[in-house]
Amino acid sequence: MIKIAYKKKSNAAYCDAIDVPVLTEKSYKLMESGIYAFRIKKWADKNIVNAAVSNLFDVEVVEVNIINMKGRPRFFKGKKGKAASFKKAMVKLKSGQSIDLAQGV
Repeated sequence: MIKIAYKKKSNAAYCDAIDVPVLTEKSYKLMESGIYAFRIKKWADKNIVNAAVSNLFDVEVVEVNIINMKGRPRFFKGKKGKAASFKKAMVKLKSGQSIDLAQGV
């Protein structure tokens, strides 16, 4: 069996994985049950998002779900276009823990 040594990433690398928290009516309702939504980079996966949220906000993550949000058609000055696609992460925290989104990201 081959063992692979992984390099420990700094907090700066984790900061790059998370763009912004998603603050919508639906996400505020989910925050009450301990689920937080973040817009993340295209290259980020569940393990990276888990480590990023744990390190940045000092919380224990229970579950991470990632959603690929497809760009929707848009019209600008009568011309057809498309909004950019992005990735969104839904992060569930251990019960009793919360994230203050006014600080951090």
